[in-house]
Amino acid sequence: MSQTSIDKRYICVCHGKVKQQSMIEAPIARHPDSIIQRHVHDSGKYAQTMFQRLKVKSQYSLCEVQLLTGRTHQIRVHFQYIGHPLVGDDLYGGKQDIYNHQLLGCKKVSFIHPITNQKIEVIDQYDTIETKFNML
Repeated sequence: MSQTSIDKRYICVCHGKVKQQSMIEAPIARHPDSIIQRHVHDSGKYAQTMFQRLKVKSQYSLCEVQLLTGRTHQIRVHFQYIGHPLVGDDLYGGKQDIYNHQLLGCKKVSFIHPITNQKIEVIDQYDTIETKFNML
């Protein structure tokens, strides 16, 4: 399974109006003052995140995100890096009184089964993140 390419798509709500679509390429390293927190730093591992804005509402954006690499806290760190932290993410600057948790969830995972060569796709039909975005 380690050689199988896995496509993961996420949905999130971030602060501000992000570009219609963009690629974020910035290395991610462990923050020197924390065993949990990460940050963008030249000493970090290569990380690449692609996103597309789906909707905008006042000072928030609803985005679909695709991870092209898999670093710890990658989406959260990259959105903080571009100045649009996730709503409710108090670790990476998106503190929001309305929600006490980050508005981020996995939307879809797909891969080619290594034995049958069939495409396996798991889609989350539970649209909690978009519902919460519409309530902002």
